[in-house]
This record gives sequence, structure tokens and C-alpha cells, in this order.
Amino acid sequence: MSTRSTSLPLPGTAGPHRAWPILAVLTAATLLTVTVEMLPSGLLPVMSADLGVSESAIGLLVSAWALTIAIVGIPLVRLTIRLPRTPLLAACLIVIAAANLLTATASSLPLALTGRILAATAHGLFWALVVSYVASVITAERLGRALAIVLAGPTLAGLAGLPIAAALADVVGWRAIFIGLSVVLVMTAGVLWLILPQVPSTMPAGGGGWDRSASRVIAVAIAGGLVLVGHFAVFT
Repeated sequence: MSTRSTSLPLPGTAGPHRAWPILAVLTAATLLTVTVEMLPSGLLPVMSADLGVSESAIGLLVSAWALTIAIVGIPLVRLTIRLPRTPLLAACLIVIAAANLLTATASSLPLALTGRILAATAHGLFWALVVSYVASVITAERLGRALAIVLAGPTLAGLAGLPIAAALADVVGWRAIFIGLSVVLVMTAGVLWLILPQVPSTMPAGGGGWDRSASRVIAVAIAGGLVLVGHFAVFT
């Protein structure tokens, strides 16, 4: 059966759905999740003073996030591969929001770290799903443009999300920033649930075994990982 009938055109073209709202809410979700991911790196002094630990210890909140994603990302994708995509994406945002609240209310570094690990678990699954979701609802000839829009979220997180959050933290405190982001994440999850087309699971007919493309995917993943190591070493 062809899947073309389920694809969505980009803005300005005829079709059963408008793509702009879908791309907008996904871009907002990627912006918010990456802002949450990087947030401690912009709040090192205030968080370390409040929790009574060194700034380098607060840096563990970012390191643990990345390590969690690396460990649980692929297993979680395998475990959830039979579940419909739209509610799963919304659930990821809600889990991130709840775990973020745990960090916001933490009285110690271990408790804050627990919240970060839980949030990173959902974040890893979210990012494993979001690109494939876009590919499933946008026609192939417009997919590049659609992905460029959605993946602008992480860039905006670094350019605007993190600096704005850090500036506001000086006024309202870092805990209020974490709480505020949790609220916005829940709202975004609700909008996502309402407007995103329902997409079934992506379980392949053959059961999702190893194929010839896997080695190339692994090579690209390793190269991308090395680039990001350099990027975040400088960024931090």
C-alpha cells in the first residue's frame, strides 16, 4: 500500500492538512527540549550556590543527560516501536516536564540528577521519533525543507532559549525557570496531541533486523558524535 496519501504538503500547496501548524509545534517542542537539556550550563553559578556544590558538579547535570541518551536511546526505540507515534511524542514531553519539576524542587544534587536522568530518558526517545515522524507526514520532495524548519529548534535553543532563561533566572531564580519550562512543555504536548496526524507504529514487515544501510548509519552516527563532542566541549 502506498503511504503517499498520508503525506502532508508544505504551506502554500493544496492538501487535506496544513503543514505549518504541525511543523510549528514540532519546532517548538525541539526548541523547548534542547533548552531544558542545556539549561544547567547557563545556570552554573546560581545552581551551585543554591545546592551547595561546585560548578563542576552542576556540570554533571548536563553530562549525565548526554550519557543517559547514549545508553537508553536505541533500547527505548526498540521497546516502543509498535506504539503509535503521536501519543508517544506527547508522552515524552509530559515525562520531560514532570522530571524537570523534580529537578526544580530538588534539595540536593542527587535528587536534581535523578530528575535530569528521567528527563533525558524521555528526551532521547523523543529525538529518536521526531525526525522519522516528519518523514512520515511530509512528501519526500519537501522533506528537506520540513526537517530544516523542525531542526531549527535546537539552534534557536542555543541562540535564544538558553540566554533568555539565564537572564530571567537572575530575576526570578533558577527553580522558577525550570518550573516555567515544565508548564510550557505540558502545553506544547497538549497542542501536539490535538493537531498532529495520527501515525501508526513504524514496525517494519521483517521485524526491524539488520540491513545493508546499518553500517553507513553507524558511521554517520560516529562522525556526528565526534563533531558534537568538540562542539559541546567549546560550548561548555
